[in-house]
Amino acid sequence: MPVLPMAPLPAFAQLTRLLVHSDGAAALLGRLHEHLLEASGGVASLVLHLDPTTAHVRASSACKVDYLPREPWAALPSEQAAVACALSSGSLVPLEFPPGSRTGQLLGTPAGVVVPLGGPQDGCGVVLVGFAAPGVLPDDEDRVLAMAAAFVLALERARLRRAGELRREVEAVVNAFRGDTVSRSDVNRSLAAVCRTCARVFVAARATAWLHDRDARELLLVASSEGGHGPQFARVAVVDSISLAAAAFRHGPPALASQGGRADGGPALLIPLRGQRRALGVLELEGLHVEPGRVPGRFMLGRAFFVYWPAGYRPTSSAPALVPDFGDMRLIQ
Repeated sequence: MPVLPMAPLPAFAQLTRLLVHSDGAAALLGRLHEHLLEASGGVASLVLHLDPTTAHVRASSACKVDYLPREPWAALPSEQAAVACALSSGSLVPLEFPPGSRTGQLLGTPAGVVVPLGGPQDGCGVVLVGFAAPGVLPDDEDRVLAMAAAFVLALERARLRRAGELRREVEAVVNAFRGDTVSRSDVNRSLAAVCRTCARVFVAARATAWLHDRDARELLLVASSEGGHGPQFARVAVVDSISLAAAAFRHGPPALASQGGRADGGPALLIPLRGQRRALGVLELEGLHVEPGRVPGRFMLGRAFFVYWPAGYRPTSSAPALVPDFGDMRLIQ
């Protein structure tokens, strides 16, 4: 029986299959970049995220770009305006790269088109598509914007997958710690496993666990991701004014802190460990790879608007504290 030739799948069906069946985020985004360049007629593409506070942009993926920098760089005023216009209007915005534009150098083109990924509040960013000549716009804008929607779905799926992986990692560490801690030596050994996992999950140079010695009023370093540290390795007084762990133990909430000239350059995340009745110690993550003023996505297990809601002011002495301290509130970017 003759086999009839199969008609190729429509572009929409191909895109749907790609979003559903692609295994990894990197491979999926790479294919989406290729589809976007085909739809727009561009020569290179770059996904950028603009921080409105610092006016810096960072790249997360690209296609036909020789080098993808890990560090953010300053966006020029014309680039900031084009990104803001594209996000607010939801349409394509042409852009000519001025001399010295880092973005133009990365794309290797004199001009480009800003493709919005969602709205200004979605936080997904934009795709910059490079063109060999200025003033060029894609013939089919709707098709390009449909590809942008596919980018949004892919980025959101990657975020949800990372959040799920992090949650499973944390649950596995907690469950393993519960099952292993019988004696004091078991606690130290289990804490070492916790430190190694936390250093890997949070991309830290080193993780250390400090436990509180109530009699001596000291913090004891009992475990590290680097291994080989016993209870006698280091002791710090709870009232020590220099130790980051001691300061975190006294003050309470988790916080990022500068490490004051450490070679790795990254900040430290201090997480107080608290039981039902008293403080137990501190988990210290050193050399984190994060941007100042930004809450890393891997730290977020859900959605939120503010890093914290500070104590409010009372309109009168008898009224509840309803007026928030707006000076100390920090929006999550």
